[in-house]
Amino acid sequence: MKKGDRVLIDTMVIIEAHRISCWNGLRAFYSLETVEPCIIECATGDRRRKEYVPVDGEKVRAEICVHTITEAMRIALLVRDPKSARLDPGERDLLAFALSLEAAWLLCDPDKAAILSAHRLDYLDRVVALEEMALAAGLRKEGYAMNHTKRWLGEFKTKVQLGMV
Repeated sequence: MKKGDRVLIDTMVIIEAHRISCWNGLRAFYSLETVEPCIIECATGDRRRKEYVPVDGEKVRAEICVHTITEAMRIALLVRDPKSARLDPGERDLLAFALSLEAAWLLCDPDKAAILSAHRLDYLDRVVALEEMALAAGLRKEGYAMNHTKRWLGEFKTKVQLGMV
């Protein structure tokens, strides 16, 4: 990964980056992009939960590129990966958007179902961990939730490739 790389990020990545305070550093280093449902998901949630992380959806919308997905893009995803119908709206739209891209991009999404869909779409090599992104950007933060670590993603990708999931 290098400065300026185009990285598609999902809700959990936005929230975790805010939680560990590396959001601004990531924005400065990468070209971060997401889709409308991810912004909506960031701004909602049970605020009474102890681990709730407040994220200002409108501020995020102003800071990164947010794409609106068409029904035709969603259908194209379903044709290529019928199992993607089980994804939540943010992950579904993020992968539908990815299918429309010709230029190089990476995907940062720690959701197992989204990673499995990326594998079925032959995009597994494009999936990266938040920790890996932060390290490449020179942000040596610690304390990532397990599913945002390079180690967790590497182990899960191996299981996917071996057909163990």
